[in-house]
Amino acid sequence: ELDDYFYGQRGLTFLVGAPKSFKSWFTIKAVMENIKAGKFPYLYSLELPADETDMRLRCLAAQVPYWKYLHHQLSPTDLQSLEEASDLLKDWGRFVIDKPDSGHRDSHTLIERARDAGADCIFVDQLQYVENARGIAIGALNDTKDYFQVINDFRDYSDLGPIWCVHQFNRSIMSADKMPEMQQIKGSAAVEECATLALGLWAS
Repeated sequence: ELDDYFYGQRGLTFLVGAPKSFKSWFTIKAVMENIKAGKFPYLYSLELPADETDMRLRCLAAQVPYWKYLHHQLSPTDLQSLEEASDLLKDWGRFVIDKPDSGHRDSHTLIERARDAGADCIFVDQLQYVENARGIAIGALNDTKDYFQVINDFRDYSDLGPIWCVHQFNRSIMSADKMPEMQQIKGSAAVEECATLALGLWAS
């Protein structure tokens, strides 16, 4: 429905939500749909271990609940479905799920590494773990100048292919009873100024 409404992914897209609001799930779903469409998505799993994110993708493709994998409750049928889904993902095309070491997560390194691999579209989960020019995660300092520099870099790189970035609302949303405003996004001025599309996830 989102592809139909927004005519597909282009430029710099932000997916913004509160913690534990399924941002990573939506991102993995978007990655899977790009694989199905014959694109080569490159997903930076900067928050979760890369192998966990890879397994989430395989569970989603197999329609096997991820909690069954986490709780070691996969049945023989589930294992068969996961094996078939893995083969199906290979048939659909290429994808990479990557978690570079600290010190190699600045905007230029991330995008150029994915582009050098041949990626059609790039996913970053999530923004606060991207590093500034000094090698420090921008979420650690929460300096708006760092946010703007990274987001503006992504905006410039998105001219050559779509970039999807997962991000969070700031703490002011804790008492909110409706979809937060744009200014409640961390480093929100940069998001408002640079994003092609900002999608918010919200539930009361």
